[in-house]
Amino acid sequence: MQLLCILSVVLQQQANKTVLSNIQTFLKNQSGAVTVDWVILCAAIVTIAVGAIVAVTTQTKDYADEIATRIPSDI
Repeated sequence: MQLLCILSVVLQQQANKTVLSNIQTFLKNQSGAVTVDWVILCAAIVTIAVGAIVAVTTQTKDYADEIATRIPSDI
């Protein structure tokens, strides 16, 4: 019985070491950091592109409205 208890304690300690080792390995792993960098970079590019499209669209609509008011309606 005593041997079984000792074996159980040793196995539990090894399991705890394995869990801690896995956690430490996970925290040290940097492979996902590059993915996050690319996602942020792509999001910034998309945001700038959408902003530029909105600005150009608004300006183009304003010019089209101004031209429409200057063209006589009886042509």
